[in-house]
Amino acid sequence: MKSDDATTATIPFLTGVTGAMRARPHLVVLPIVVFAVAAFLAGLLRGPVYTATARVTVADVATASGTTPGFQDGVENVANAVSQMITAGPVVDAAAEVLGEAPPAVAGRLSAAPVPATPFVEVSGTGEDTTHAVETANAGAQGLIDYMTALAERNPTASALEDQYRTASRDLASAETRLRAAQAAFASRPDPATRRRLVNATADRDSARLRADAVGSVYQASLRDGATVATPSIVTRASAASSDRLKTAATFLIVALIAGAMLGVALAVLAAGDRARRTSIDEGPSPSAP
Repeated sequence: MKSDDATTATIPFLTGVTGAMRARPHLVVLPIVVFAVAAFLAGLLRGPVYTATARVTVADVATASGTTPGFQDGVENVANAVSQMITAGPVVDAAAEVLGEAPPAVAGRLSAAPVPATPFVEVSGTGEDTTHAVETANAGAQGLIDYMTALAERNPTASALEDQYRTASRDLASAETRLRAAQAAFASRPDPATRRRLVNATADRDSARLRADAVGSVYQASLRDGATVATPSIVTRASAASSDRLKTAATFLIVALIAGAMLGVALAVLAAGDRARRTSIDEGPSPSAP
């Protein structure tokens, strides 16, 4: 019964909305046109963001493609771990020094992702123009290379990597302990000092976790088939960049079309309701029966 009542109530409502739209199509179309034009212009006038990409390898390509699946799996794990280190402090600091910018600003413009089933990592950088994006991507890739080289500056044998992994694990445990203490301090006394301590402790923990994961992945890969993973190197430097101008304009346009249609329908329904009320007032009350 409730379902039938809901259906019975919905049909007149939809009929009324459709009638209002047919009676006043200009009220429906006008907001759509205005919103669409404004959104498209805003998307075009907005400063575009350019993205450039450099490619880094974490292993010798011939070795990675010609060895056993176990080693290839290990190389993919290393690539995944290396990609997560793009926001590590030393990487960002090195890129920021090359670009002459503040590290927080650079960190927000760097990203990296492994290429599936390969030893490659793609480092992306964004900027206000092509040159800026290309320089950011290349600085980030070089910073990543330098950081990974520093981690394995000794001969990357299983023994040496095990020592590094143990050290990284201890550093991570210490960072987690400091983070718990900072969380407890902030919970008991939330003020700027404890908040700053919490933020710093969180950043230290995240950096320590990234390093432990990366060194651990390299160590596990070095144990597979007695092989070792080569020091990362840049395969392709960024030289061009793509703009998000048209994509942004299209996104703005879609949102504007939806918002304009909703507003137009609402205006048409309100106008129909207002006219119905005025007609009722003009006609006055129906004469009472004698």
